[in-house]
Amino acid sequence: MLTIITAIQSMKNDYHNLLDKHRLTERKLKKKNQMLGTIRLLVSIAFFAMLWFCIETYSNLLITGMTLAVVAFVALLKIHEKARYNLALTKALIQINEDEIQFLETGKASFYDGAELPPPHHAYANDLDLFGPGSVYQHLNRTSTIMGKKHLANLLLNRLSVEKISEQQEAVKELLSKTEFRQQVQAIGMLVNDSPSVWQRLKNWSESPTSSLNKAIRAASFVLPVLLIASIAVFAISSNILFRHISIGLFLVNLFILQSQLKKIKREMEGADKIDNIIRNYSQIAAFIESESFSSSTMQKLQCCPSGGNKAVSEQLKKLSRHFRDLETITNLLAAVIFNGFFLYHLHVLHSLLKWKRLHANQLLSWLETIGEAEAIGCLANFATNNPEYAFPEIAQKAEFSFTQLGHPLILNKKRVCNDVSFDNHRFVVLTGSNMSGKSTFLRTLGVNLVLASTGAPICATSARFLPIDVLTSIHQSDSLNENESYFFAEVKRLKEIMNAAANKTVFILLDEILRGTNSDDKRNGTLEVIRKLASQQCYGVIATHDLEICNLTAEYEGVLSNKCFEVEIVNNDLYFDFRLREGVCRNKSATFLMTKMGII
Repeated sequence: MLTIITAIQSMKNDYHNLLDKHRLTERKLKKKNQMLGTIRLLVSIAFFAMLWFCIETYSNLLITGMTLAVVAFVALLKIHEKARYNLALTKALIQINEDEIQFLETGKASFYDGAELPPPHHAYANDLDLFGPGSVYQHLNRTSTIMGKKHLANLLLNRLSVEKISEQQEAVKELLSKTEFRQQVQAIGMLVNDSPSVWQRLKNWSESPTSSLNKAIRAASFVLPVLLIASIAVFAISSNILFRHISIGLFLVNLFILQSQLKKIKREMEGADKIDNIIRNYSQIAAFIESESFSSSTMQKLQCCPSGGNKAVSEQLKKLSRHFRDLETITNLLAAVIFNGFFLYHLHVLHSLLKWKRLHANQLLSWLETIGEAEAIGCLANFATNNPEYAFPEIAQKAEFSFTQLGHPLILNKKRVCNDVSFDNHRFVVLTGSNMSGKSTFLRTLGVNLVLASTGAPICATSARFLPIDVLTSIHQSDSLNENESYFFAEVKRLKEIMNAAANKTVFILLDEILRGTNSDDKRNGTLEVIRKLASQQCYGVIATHDLEICNLTAEYEGVLSNKCFEVEIVNNDLYFDFRLREGVCRNKSATFLMTKMGII
């Protein structure tokens, strides 16, 4: 325990050091932003002062000064924009480290809990409390993008293959030492501000039909602006009134051509408003991943995601962001009239966007999913960093399940009781114990750690060895008013699904006091038959029960079934639970004693 406390304190110190570093950077950036704001104001004042004097007295020197002021203002605008972005990024990094420190101190997570992500009848998500407030997902989650959130959920909901688990473990171990890299990706993601609606808009756009400008319009977008500029130049030199009329005519023709293509422009912009900043931030995450050095095959694959061209994914996303941003300027009526009247500007932008869409739209979602996958692996690495005492389980080549000092990761270290668990000499455990002795928690402990192990994450144990197989649970069922079914029928349906799965493949089953919705004899007989059927199949698991007669069944299935229990003791007229897993059948009971003590009976 002392070693664990020391390791956690060391991690807290690391977060405090990062926090101090980012707070110092924040102070510097605030001063820089204030200074840039002041300089921009002074340049603006200087410009208008020179403009005033120029109106009074024309001077080439003043014209030159005004030109330089405009150039300086534009340059300062870009520098200030970058400084503001860096300040926002630093504030996000400060928030990240404050959250991690609070999490290590209290065990409480303020992160997104993914309550709406799992399907309603998943094999184990509800029983193991994987999603929702105080859940495993919330405990793990450090994602910022929608795809990161979804990918982390998919890791918990869908078991990886044996090969993929090994590769994922290597990736997690590699990112474990890259705390600042993970936090930088998380911080950039925090500035994305995407949402399911944004993702759906991007999906709709990428999957919508790709059109193109016809050749005549494309040719006109080059020829007419050149003719217009030439006509204006001739008029300026010769003052020939004919060229003034030609210039005006060409200007109006350009606007007419733009009007004919507005439908296409609106179709590409539909639902894509304000999306350029989000894609730009995705490109910055991609660029940061591309710039890092990795040795694990998984991270190298994510880093080298093909873009279908010579440019990196980050560059392609940046280009798409720029196309959307430029296209959105058409909503500025004055600028749109001027730029399109002279240059047919938005036709050129539309052509570039349609070309990008034709070449890369079918890859866009996979690029963003790649970013989400990197985020999810970063979450597992953060989990490993915050829990240095956890072990990466070894992957067995045959059915084998053994855990040393196995505990539940959501229980605080000071309250957690760990147990050694092995299925070397049996396949199924009949678990007994009084109320509150820890049976249900033990079932969830096994289930949660098997799920974590199947994601490539470390688990709450000092060592472990397992074969990745599907986990199936029936721990807490409930009535369904929407589906008009009782608690008992819901449980029977769930048991049928479990038995069907066990008949076809090796699975790990966790059952808690099944058939609670019927009378004692019916419940006992049903439970016995369920256990007999499971004992005849190649499945592993635990069934918890209060009925001690069920334990007699282990004599019929020696080497297949084993009795284990949690005990309760009465010490100084109070119940004492040590939550230690023992061999055999429980001897002590607590319900009558507790009701007597509380004055119920």
